[in-house]
Amino acid sequence: MNTLGLGALRPFPTPEPSVPVNGFMEGAITIAAFAVAVFFLRYWKATSDRLFAVFAIAFTLFGASSIALFLTAHDPDGEVWVFALRAATFAALIVAVLDKNLTKQPARPQPAPDDRSPLETEAPPGATRFITTDCTGLAPDRFAAGDSSAPNRRR
Repeated sequence: MNTLGLGALRPFPTPEPSVPVNGFMEGAITIAAFAVAVFFLRYWKATSDRLFAVFAIAFTLFGASSIALFLTAHDPDGEVWVFALRAATFAALIVAVLDKNLTKQPARPQPAPDDRSPLETEAPPGATRFITTDCTGLAPDRFAAGDSSAPNRRR
């Protein structure tokens, strides 16, 4: 009886991992990685932002590494290269995020003075501004003149 081993500390023997369940989960992770890569590829096409391109490549490599891990299941030397590929994938993700956050973003263009809305312009001295949400098509100056014939439509 070995009292120094870890088996003596456990009340029940640890079950061996189920190979079919592990294979199923690895397959689900692979499909999810490729699906996420497709989404990031779509975002990259829409925005041309290299962060999305790097994410799409990284998730494709992660899915490919899952397939490679399945193919080299009984080869310990092959598994080393698969995990090196995964480490490179995560390093690429970190570099992409740091690149996005540390590069200086171009300033947003400010609207030209002509493009300002009427509410942003200066009113001439003595002028009164009228803001209406009435959709009857009547001009605001009819209300300013005190015209009581304006329809009062409330819904």
